[in-house]
Amino acid sequence: NMFPKNNELPASTYEAKKVVCPLGLEVPKIHACINDCILYRSEYENLNECRVRNIHDVGFIDPHIVNGYTLQHHPTDVEADLWQFLTKQQLKSDILFPYHFGFHWILLVIKIDKSECLIHDSLNMDAASWADMRKMIQ
Repeated sequence: NMFPKNNELPASTYEAKKVVCPLGLEVPKIHACINDCILYRSEYENLNECRVRNIHDVGFIDPHIVNGYTLQHHPTDVEADLWQFLTKQQLKSDILFPYHFGFHWILLVIKIDKSECLIHDSLNMDAASWADMRKMIQ
């Protein structure tokens, strides 16, 4: 009889291979999250870390680094900072970007997986007032 006693799963990969390999089957190595919440295969094969437990799926851009003043006086630095941040956060589904200009705040929600940006403006100001930032993130 080639199956384990009492239909129990083998305790090690070596024991599993002893059962499966004589049947002509391969045992592929699949990496798993340490919390047992995801298997890194199929569409998740290229993920670097688990998005389910203890790892947040939302990024945040610091408004002290990117704001109306820095964009007006240091546009190349702001563009470089944004590019670096977005590259690091490419596995996030959403990025929250509070943007301050002219004594007014708006919240941009960048949805990476949908390639869209939602703008939340409590005062419904004219979009021309923050056109410089819109041009930067396009």
